[in-house]
Amino acid sequence: MFKVSAVEVKESQKNICRICGTEYIPDSFAYAAIDIASPDDTDGEVIGICQFSFTGKCIIHCLAPAMDRESDEAVLILGFSVLEFLRRCGFSEVSANTANIKKEYALRLGFRQTDDKYILDLTAGRACGGH
Repeated sequence: MFKVSAVEVKESQKNICRICGTEYIPDSFAYAAIDIASPDDTDGEVIGICQFSFTGKCIIHCLAPAMDRESDEAVLILGFSVLEFLRRCGFSEVSANTANIKKEYALRLGFRQTDDKYILDLTAGRACGGH
């Protein structure tokens, strides 16, 4: 079992980024997927992190699994959770740098690729699965 939740403490965000082998971006928001034994568990093992910001444009800085885990499905659920949060915030589009998100994740989340980034129309319907 795992949970997806906002990372509200910057030191925790920094530690999770280290576990996932990704750059910590202090000015970003973050959600993490954590492996838990029960719904009350607060200190589980990190599965992945998604850092994002929305100052002017909505950007996903990274969607990264923990370095020592095979967790593609959980990381995709993390990605879908962040996208739903952004959609509910009223954003109509989100982008991600191609260097900071696996192509497989981006395509399965519904992004389309341009030259140097991925773009997702949050107002369009999405289907889970490969494209």
